[in-house]
Amino acid sequence: MRRITGTLAVVSLLVVVFSGCDLRMAGANGQGSVRQGTGDAYLDKTAIKDETKTGTNNAVDAAMEWARKYAQVAAKRDELIRENRTLMKKQYESQQQIIKFQMELSRAEKELNEANEMLLEMRGELEKWKASVLGFRDEMRQAQKAQLNAMAKILMLVGGEMPENAPTTRPAALSKRKAEEKSGEANQ
Repeated sequence: MRRITGTLAVVSLLVVVFSGCDLRMAGANGQGSVRQGTGDAYLDKTAIKDETKTGTNNAVDAAMEWARKYAQVAAKRDELIRENRTLMKKQYESQQQIIKFQMELSRAEKELNEANEMLLEMRGELEKWKASVLGFRDEMRQAQKAQLNAMAKILMLVGGEMPENAPTTRPAALSKRKAEEKSGEANQ
């Protein structure tokens, strides 16, 4: 009941305001003044314009126009609110993905640094191994040379003779390799 009464009061106030009546206190002569003139002149001063230019806009039409515009704006507002919520949800999901990717990136950087350190250690070990292998080759050559010399001495002691085309000090492959090494050192 109160709601209906309040609504009727608002509607009647709108009708009075938009119909061109002026609610002023009574003047010296005791009568209120009423605005004179056409409806178009009054509507020109309001926010609502007579788009049809027929001059038949009255308070009810103006109220209906405002209600229609309000409904349009309210629908647009609801649409924007839904769009805003969707964008906020996407932003939250994107932030979660960024956090996940940052964690993966930091883990990958840590693994990369560890792998890099391991590769440097492996390179040092490889250099040591190469030096050991090359040194071992020289040791093997020296051992084979000593073995051949010892075999030649044993053959002489036993009374055997050395064949004439047998190398006396080193095999041909070794002397060729030594010659290449000496020429390489001379070029440097």
